[in-house]
Amino acid sequence: MKKFFVFAIMAIFTLATQAQIVSSRSSRITTTGSVGDYSKGWNTIYLQWNPSSFSPEVGSSESFTGFSVGYNHAFGLTQSIPLYVEAGIGVQYSFWDGTYLGIPDCKIKLLSAKVPVSLMYKFDIPNSTISIVPNAGLDMRFNILGKLKNDEYEEYLKKSSFNLFDKDDMGGDDYTWNRFQIGWHVGVNFMFNNQFLVGASYGTDFSEIAKNSKVHTGSITLGYCF
Repeated sequence: MKKFFVFAIMAIFTLATQAQIVSSRSSRITTTGSVGDYSKGWNTIYLQWNPSSFSPEVGSSESFTGFSVGYNHAFGLTQSIPLYVEAGIGVQYSFWDGTYLGIPDCKIKLLSAKVPVSLMYKFDIPNSTISIVPNAGLDMRFNILGKLKNDEYEEYLKKSSFNLFDKDDMGGDDYTWNRFQIGWHVGVNFMFNNQFLVGASYGTDFSEIAKNSKVHTGSITLGYCF
């Protein structure tokens, strides 16, 4: 997954660079008015698919699925350069089945609130309604709910689920999950007619979600800008 997202993002960055070269050449030939005002930003509501993975044990990797909904606002930094800072808030729901800490057939569900902050540059492709917006930034995530279920342990311990953030449920600090995480992301968005958005990004955590475990997250985004 990581190689796919990195390759896709690098390819789109190359396309964005070429688009800027074409845009610069075109502007030298066709521009007759004043430089546009880029200080005005925009709002985005979005839906994301978040294919992700993490490695709870040495040599193992667990893949899981997530979906997010959220709201972002882009703030223009200058009048003469299309440079923006975007910040927002979203809710992510993740789930997967697999082996966790050597225990097979575990079902894990995670609900998180996240705050992404990105630095962006908006390339407008000349003679079209398409813009390319490379971005990079930080993600802050607060894990609200985390549940683990296992039919065998449920029958043995008489509990329907285990709280991933509770030391007693998880058997000590080494296996208890952290509620707060911070990480990074890099990606690119396509905007159509300054209204519709399609994007891809990849990132991972600086902090661990549990001991020796970091989450790696890809994102495919559909959004509406206004």
